[in-house]
Amino acid sequence: MLSGVPASISPELLKVLHEMGHGDTLVIGDANFPAASIAAEKNHINIRCDGHRATDMLDAILQLMPLDGFVEKPVTIMDKMEMHRDLKCPVWDEFTDIVAKHDERGADAVGALPISRSMTRQRMPMRWYPPQRRHFMPAL
Repeated sequence: MLSGVPASISPELLKVLHEMGHGDTLVIGDANFPAASIAAEKNHINIRCDGHRATDMLDAILQLMPLDGFVEKPVTIMDKMEMHRDLKCPVWDEFTDIVAKHDERGADAVGALPISRSMTRQRMPMRWYPPQRRHFMPAL
């Protein structure tokens, strides 16, 4: 029996986290992220996290899994498109604060990736390791 595993971590997610290694990527997308279609198209794993906020999932995962110390910015948040440059995204501050709570590099472990919606099929918005095998987790 395991203890200390956050309740939001499903058995399926725990298994995937256990199997991850260098070169693997974990994407935490919101409810509008096309995780199912991208996972099917690229033969990746899609783990649904219905009822959980993406920030809660990030916090729970980082309680179990450290960020890669060999990557300068192991967490990447999708940057805004130019037409949305003035749009406020307070959840990105929440992501940064959660990363800072769990990683000694603090906010410096988080980078912004300039990306368009059409690019999400090539490069995902949040990663732990350089892209190789990707695991998708749509959350609220």
